[in-house]
This record gives sequence, C-alpha cells and structure tokens, in this order.
Amino acid sequence: MRTPTPASSGSSTRLASGSGSASGASTRVASSSGSSQGVKRKAAGGVGAEPDVDSGRGSESSRIDKRLKADNLQSNPKYKPQDRDMKETATTPIIGEDPEDEFDPDDENQNKPIRYLSGFALFDPKRALEMVSLDALNEAGDHNYEAAGYVAPMFVNEEDAGQEDEDEEEVMQRLRTSRVLSFWFDYTIADDKIFRQFYLPRRVVQIIVSSVLANPGQTHDEFKDVYLDRYDEFMRARISTTLIDDATPILRQIIPTLQQAPTLRNSPLIKHLLGRDIPSASSSARSSLVPQNRPRLNGRLFTAQNIFAGNIDLAVLRPENQNPTHVTSLIERLAEGFFREHFVVRQKRLKLLRYFTEDRRNEKKVSFPGREQLDGVYWKAVVVDEETFRVGDCVVARGGAYQNRAEPEMPIDVTQLREDASAPDYFWFGKIIFINQQTKQMHVQWFEHASKSILQEYSDMDGSFTSIPAQNQQTDNVGPPDNCPACAAHDDTDDFPQEIKNGFAFQGTDYHISDFVLYKTDDQVCGIGQIMDIEWKNSVRHDDRDTMIVKALGRVSDVVGKPGCPDDVIKDERHLYFTDVLLGMPLSIVLHKCSVLHPLSLDAPDFETYLTTSPYNFYVTYKFPDLNHEVLSWESATKLRYKDVGICGTCGQNFLDHKEQMKAFMAVCAKKPLRVFDPFGGVGAFSAGLEQAGVMKMTHAVEISPSAAETLKKNFPGVVVYNQCSNIMLRYAIKKHERHDVETPKSLYDQSPVADPPRTGSIDCIVAGFPCQPHSRLNMFQRADDKKSHLILNLCAWVDFLRPKYCFFENVRGFLQYSLNSTQAGRYRVEGGIEMGGLKWLIHALLEMNYQVRYGLLQAAHYGTPQSRVRFFLIASQHNTPLPAFPMPVYAFPEKDALEIRSAKLPRPIAPIFAATKVVHNLVTIEDAIGDLPQFDWKHPRRIQQQRKVPHPDDPDANFYVSALACDKSKAFVGYSGPNAVYHTEPKTVFQRKCREKPLVDLQHYTRVLKEQVVERVLSIPLEAKADYRTLKQNKWEWQFSNPSSAVARDGFRPGLYGRLDKNAWFHTTVTNVEPTAKQSWLTKRRDVQCNRVVTVRELARSQGFPDHFVFVSKNNDVKTMQRQIGNAVPWPVSLALGRELRDTMLKKWVEDQKNAIEID
Repeated sequence: MRTPTPASSGSSTRLASGSGSASGASTRVASSSGSSQGVKRKAAGGVGAEPDVDSGRGSESSRIDKRLKADNLQSNPKYKPQDRDMKETATTPIIGEDPEDEFDPDDENQNKPIRYLSGFALFDPKRALEMVSLDALNEAGDHNYEAAGYVAPMFVNEEDAGQEDEDEEEVMQRLRTSRVLSFWFDYTIADDKIFRQFYLPRRVVQIIVSSVLANPGQTHDEFKDVYLDRYDEFMRARISTTLIDDATPILRQIIPTLQQAPTLRNSPLIKHLLGRDIPSASSSARSSLVPQNRPRLNGRLFTAQNIFAGNIDLAVLRPENQNPTHVTSLIERLAEGFFREHFVVRQKRLKLLRYFTEDRRNEKKVSFPGREQLDGVYWKAVVVDEETFRVGDCVVARGGAYQNRAEPEMPIDVTQLREDASAPDYFWFGKIIFINQQTKQMHVQWFEHASKSILQEYSDMDGSFTSIPAQNQQTDNVGPPDNCPACAAHDDTDDFPQEIKNGFAFQGTDYHISDFVLYKTDDQVCGIGQIMDIEWKNSVRHDDRDTMIVKALGRVSDVVGKPGCPDDVIKDERHLYFTDVLLGMPLSIVLHKCSVLHPLSLDAPDFETYLTTSPYNFYVTYKFPDLNHEVLSWESATKLRYKDVGICGTCGQNFLDHKEQMKAFMAVCAKKPLRVFDPFGGVGAFSAGLEQAGVMKMTHAVEISPSAAETLKKNFPGVVVYNQCSNIMLRYAIKKHERHDVETPKSLYDQSPVADPPRTGSIDCIVAGFPCQPHSRLNMFQRADDKKSHLILNLCAWVDFLRPKYCFFENVRGFLQYSLNSTQAGRYRVEGGIEMGGLKWLIHALLEMNYQVRYGLLQAAHYGTPQSRVRFFLIASQHNTPLPAFPMPVYAFPEKDALEIRSAKLPRPIAPIFAATKVVHNLVTIEDAIGDLPQFDWKHPRRIQQQRKVPHPDDPDANFYVSALACDKSKAFVGYSGPNAVYHTEPKTVFQRKCREKPLVDLQHYTRVLKEQVVERVLSIPLEAKADYRTLKQNKWEWQFSNPSSAVARDGFRPGLYGRLDKNAWFHTTVTNVEPTAKQSWLTKRRDVQCNRVVTVRELARSQGFPDHFVFVSKNNDVKTMQRQIGNAVPWPVSLALGRELRDTMLKKWVEDQKNAIEID
C-alpha cells in the first residue's frame, strides 16, 4: 500500500491476517515520507467480502468476483471506530518497537519502521466510513481511503520478538492509518499469507510463481505431483485444477510486471498454463491487478528483501533467505508425516490385531521342577499351566492401576476394542528377575511401553522403556499387587539413618565423626557444620530421636564489609569460617557431605583444581566466636593454621585417592579431549562453558551470521568456523564424504571457500542451541510452516551423519509447546497438531539412532548466573556410553518454579531437577556481577550537567566523580572501550574475579547512542531501585504509557518500562531486545553505582557469565548486533555445570575401566 503521512514523514505498516466482513488478512504494508515518491506500502492481501468457501470445489474466484461487483452496487457495511484506535502520525510509537533501527543506508527516507496490521478494515472516511475492497485502490479516480486494525512491530530479527520466560498474554494496540494510496502483491514469496476468500486465486498465483522461481525447470506434471489436491492452510482449501484455471488470468497479467519475468517466460510450467504467447509489460499496464505507480526506493522497487540490505547479519536470517532443510535418509524417514516441508502427510496408528478370550480363569496349576532349584527358596524356573517361565524371560500380564492410570477395563470380544487401541492399553510387559518357591511369587521388573511415555504418538509396538520398579507377582495370576514387601523394606532402609562404625549411613552416603556436612535450615540456603558426636537413642525406629552434635561454620560472604574486614577478603561463597557454636540436630536432616580445607593444605594449582571440581568444596582461613548475625566486626576474628582444620581419617584418604584419580584422568583428557562440533555455533558460549570443565575441545562450528562467526574466530582461534547455513554445510559434508564432485560452499561474508567439513568419526560430541525464535512463547508471529522450526531435522541429520558419543542441546522453554502438524489459526498463533510434537519427535529420532536421552528444564540462576532464565536442555549418549545427569541446583533463587514438563497424557510431570531442594550458595546478585565495572552517566542533551559526586568505593570518607559522556549520533556507541579501560574497583566478589582472570582485550563497556528524548527520560528516572516511567512527569511520557487506550494503561500501568535495577536482585531474562520499552526492560542502570544510562554491552555479557576477555564483533559496528549475540547465548555458568557432570560421569567410567584392566607383562 501507499499512504501519505503527516509532517512529511511517516511509518510503515505490515498487515497480517484478519476476518469478518470486508476485513483483511495477511497484508504487509510499508510507508515512507510524503515526498514526491509518496508513502509506500506493500501488501500481500487486503479487504474483501467473506463468501463461503468450499474446500477445493467450484470456481471460487468467479464467485468472489461476482460478490465483489454486487458489493460495489449496494451500500457497503460501515466501519465502527473503536475507542482504542489511535491515529497514525509521524511519531506514533508501537510497544516493542525500536525507534533507533535504521534500514537501508542508501534510502534517503531513513527510520521507517515496518509494522503488522491484523484484523483490519479498509474504509472511506468521506463516505461515513463505508468499507471498501482493496481493488478499489487501483481503480481510476481520486480516493481517500484509510485502514484500521491491530498493530504490532515487525522485528528486524524474529528473535527480538522475545525469549523471555514470562508467560504474559500479549495485548495489542489498534492503529488507524493515514491515507492508503495503493496496494500490490509479492507473487514471488510463497509464504505470504492471504485472506482466504478474497485472494484465493491470487494465492494460487503466489504458489505457482514462487514454485517456478525455486525450480525454473519444473514441468506441469511435477507441479501437479507436489501441489495438486494439497490442502493450503492459509486459504483453507485444497489446490484444485479449477483453482489453477481461475488463477491463470491473473498469472497472465502479473508475469510481465515482475523482475523475474524472463525466468518465468522460459518455465515449462508457465508455458503449459499460458501457452507460448505471454503478454508484454505494456499489455498489463492498465490492469487493476497491477498498480500504476508501484513505489520505488531510489530507483529500485520497494520490496521486503531490500528493506534491511545494509545489515548482513539480519539479511541472512530473513525467511526468504532460508535454505531448504537438508537431512539424511534416516531423518527423512522419521520426519515423514510430521513436517510439512517436502513430505507427504501419512500418519500411522497402532492396532490391536488379536485378543484372546479362551482362558480367563484365575486359578492356574503351578509347579517347581526340582532340577531348577537355585538356592534355598529361590528357583530358576517355574511351570504354570504346562508353560515354563525362567529367570530373564519376558512376560505379559493384564494391566493394573498405576499412579494416575486406572486399571483398564478388559473387552469381552474384539468388537469392544477402540479403533485406536493397542496391546499396551490392556497389558503390562516385564522381565522375571527371580522366582520365590515359598511364596509362589515372581519378582518382575516392569517395562513402561513407549506409547505410555512421553513418545506417545511416535511409539511403535517394539519400543519399551524400563521405568516401573520391580514388584513381586503371584505366579498363579501374573498381575502386579498393590505393593512389594521386599522393595518397601529396601526403601525404608534407605530413608532412615543406619548405624555404621564411627558414623551412620543415610540415603546411600556414609557419614563419620569429623566429616563436614550440609544440613537443612529454615533459611533459603543450607547450613554447614562439622560432625562432633553422634547419639543413638536405641528407641523405636524412624522417630528422629537419633541426633548428632555439629560445630557450625559461617559464610565469610555474610561478614564481608563489616568493620575491620581485610582488603584481600572478597565475597566468595566457598570461603567459610569456624565458630565455637555447637548445635544438636536429628541425623535425618543431613543433606550432603562436603569438603572443607585450609588453602595451605594443598599446592596452589591443586587448590584451584579442588575449588573447581565440585560446588561442595569449601575452604576456611578464619575463626569467629559466633555465627553471621552475631558478628559485628572483624576484631574477634583469628587466623587459622592448616593444622587447625581436622577431617575424618577415612574420608581424608578417600579425598586424596580421588584427587589423584582426577589428576590422572584430566591428564588423559588434556591429550585426547572429546572433539566438539556446533552446527548453530552463535558466539560459542555453550561449547566454551562445557569445554572449561576440561574434558572436551570445540574443533568445528557453523554460524550463519557473519558477525557472530567473526566473534567465534576471534575468541576461539583454533576452531574451524564455517560462515554458512547449516543445511548447506551438511549437504557439503555428506557429498564430500561420499566422494562426490561437489562445489565448495563460500563464506557468506567474504565469499572465501569454506574449510573441509567434519567427517564421520572425527567428532565425539555435538553441542547445539538450535534456533529458538519459532518456539519463543512471546514470539507473536509463530508460523506452522516456519523453516527455522525444521532445523531440528538438520540437527538430527548431523547426529546421524557424525554419530558422536554425546549430544547437548538447548532451546527456549517454548520448545515444549512446539506442536507438529499444527495449523495456522491466525497471523499470531498456531493450534492443533501433536502436543509437544517437536520434543517427542526429537527423542524418537535419537532413540532410533541408538542413543539414550535425558531432558528437562534448568534455571540459570541455580548455577551462579545473575539472572532468571529457564531453558530446555537435552543430553544424549550412545548406549555403550554412560549418560550424564543434570546438575543439581546449588545457588538460591527466590522465584518459585517447579521446572516441570507437564502433559495431560502423562501420569506425572517430568522433573529431573528437584527445584525445591535446599541449595548451598546464596544468589549471585547484580552488584556481585557488575559492581566493579567503570561508572559513567549519559550527558544531558539539552542542558549543562555537573558531574555527580558519589562515595569513593575504597574510602567512605572520600568522594568519587562520575563522568558524564555525550550521546553523539555521529558515533556508534558511548562508553569505554579498548584494553586500557580502568575498572571502578578491584574485584569485590569471586564472580568479578573470575571475569577478570585473563588479560583484557576490549572492555566494550558502552551503550547504543539513543535518541535525545530517550536519554532525557532515562536521566529523569530517580536513582532508586525499581523506579520506572511512572515517576516521570507526564510531558515526558511516551504514548504507550500515557494513552488510556494503550496496552500498558489497560494492564494497570504495569511496572518495568524505563526501570531501574536493584543491586540486591537479579537481571531478568537477558534477551536480544533490551531497549527501555522492551518487555524485559528492567535494564536501565545499576542502583549501587547510580549510573544514569541503560546497561552496557559488558554488563549484559556479565549477566550471561561471559568473562571480560571475551570480545564481541559486529561487522557494521552495531551495538544491537552485539546485544543479539549475548541474548542468544547459553549462560556460561550453566554450560560449565553441565560440563562438570559430564566430567564426573566420564571419570567414574574411567576409574572402573582402570580397575578392570588386565596388565600384560
């Protein structure tokens, strides 16, 4: 569409789907200033009446045209304005829109945002708001039409639409546009959605043209094989021969107007449809289907493809630049029927084919052959009704009640079976573990059939998993009883302390006098103490009368900063102090054994290794007489000698043995680490954190974004980085492996040939945070056919091709809601399909490739990240390789989240992490993370501003002046950069110290240069925790929080916009869009140092755990590109925690192998 806009400048709007009489759908609109070029808007659809549509039968196009002509002869419906409609002006803001975004640098009309308008109506304000058809825009004569509908920003990068953990409902604004001048279609893009009735034939033209452009040599028969009778969800009809015939008049008129006309004219398909006589451009000049003044930008046609041509990092991510999904033959077979790209839908159902009814009596003849006696009452075999059952045999039993599943009602005959019934619906399967002749019971280990697990729709009759505990079964009726006395006795023994020599055993761990332990408290974190004595009451078991005497230890982090604190003592969660406090407590409240050493008891390198080995390893150097709340100053502290720290002799020797085993194992890993490949590398944080655990090394990575690829190269110089699409690289790797003659792909940025790809057998571990924007819960523009959703197929194809020992995958929580075979229910949402289909398919594919799988949700704050960030993780390992566990939470986090995966079809939630467990360490706060970085303010753009005076960080009696730096639009950023930037203080916390361990390359402690109005608002927010826009004078308010019809106002003026951080709290989820008005906008500044600005690149990086020596690269020197790189990363501390679990799993296997090794002289 083309519209003029007030004040010689305007905005651009992208319209999406809608419904109702004379309402539009799937329209993209763009606009620019009201100069001689006019305001330009581009539409893929428009407004029309809503006739009934028969799914693929009849001449829909003819009926629609007749209806439209009749509508023009009668009085059309009137548009009814809504109170929430806001009139479009040159400065109209849309929530979530970044006013700083710049588009094509060659365009003289800068800063024209593209917007979606959905559920819109086109009307004539001069005729009492009478609604009109879009066709009227291209008719001769002067008109003054406007449109109104729901508006939302079109994010330059879809990931900016949100990766937040919050699940708030999106409330959209309404917009009434200025004058609409014209509209046109982009027939070259197949996935431009169109209003299903009015644009039915035009949709078919889109499909034909885009198909030819994708495959110019395509014949008519080939086209029919792919598209004929295929249901198109956007026009809600099947593509029929009639529809194709109805579309040919439009196709004939449109082809001459397209830039790709030469290609289309030579297409066998087009020649078959139109004959060889295709009209020239001049013959289509007066068609109402083709606008006479199609807008141009500096002589070029205005299209979505060239809007952002100036930013290559965004260009490679645009939908039209996505490559077809490349997979292996196995993955293609597994994906058939579940993904819409290049597959025919054909879903299979399991059937119960046979059902036996001839023998339903309960009593059976049981005998125990004498020759089969094993030991005492235990037999190797039993005969039941002349059939022999042996230990190790698999048996089938009538199904019973289990957890939330009721006992199935057995049908009398086959006519009572459900159509979709299968054997696991009525029977249980299990394996005989042992046979008890005395009780006439089998001890059976039951299998949970795949159809009753998370797989459900992806299960087959041969698939099963062991998940139900072993149970004793009566041999005369092989059905599970209500309980198992043997298993219950074992559980009782494990749940209550048992006396051992000089200690007690509890839940699989032996505790001795002098051991250090963690114990339950009423606080968020557990207590730490040393066992001094154990008292057994010899009373009735299980009444918690057996107790222990514990000498309490305090945390130095709780007394840092109190009077007299030494300068070299920093806030370190591992640093404890002894006390004289003795506490009595039940044995049953012990949680975990821990280790406490004096730093001088080990060599310095060994001590550092000791701290990084486990979160349960501590050290002690001081003693106070009292615990934390009683300590008033350091005057009462005494320094400890390493001889003052005693430990249990047995456990001490075990510690030394483990230390030597770890040292030897790490030496082996250093020589031959696991080789890692990341097909969606980003900036490498996922692999880097895992690598820091010491057992793996990233060797290859694919990254499509040129800037992110350059960031990878700069920070990991030994890694082979491919700046290409993962689909292209997979094709290249397979073709090269098969010794085909294949052209070497070129890097997207500099067009240099890429290096040789990884080969089968050259990779031990695949690490991937596969693209997440289609699954983000706050991505308003979800699409059922999004190709980026299909990159999960490419990922599994890499696994199939390389067959690594391990896989580590990450995605947003919304991945759990990724439904396969869903349909587009609107411009903003999808519905239906297979619940959690993406997760189920991923697990199914890995199992088919002989991997074992563990998956769940992790909260980044639980592992030392100073932010709230819940993400989905999956770990897989080959069946002959031990599967690592998920790391247990060790840091406190106040927000409650069970981290469960729930489904109505599952008997219980899936929660491998017990989120409510008592943790070891306190929360890492914002102050802990960034308090040492240099301070600076933004300078006020309109008035003289004195430097602010604040207390000196090292001398409370002195002052410190905060620099005020100007936001100069001629520069890319404002702040401090380079290797010589001066920190505000020495490291005050262990988090800060870790960030500064290596030499600084470029601090990158700077922000974007924002508009003067934004800078003024930021400077006007009080320097108080959680202060936000609500404290501003109303003359400084933006529309989105001042207009009563705005989403913010209707939501009760929710907090957060232009919000101040609280130094004692945490960062909200770090995402790719961190502007003051973004959803996650508690990112304005740090209260502790009172900085008047938004957060810097380095502060954002610290929120994700990046070390300061890590440098972010942007090809166009764009700060927002760096923010995207950081927001898309996996938090470094989470990766490290996963790496430690892998290391511990591998160490255990290595120790067992060493013990079982046979020495040959």
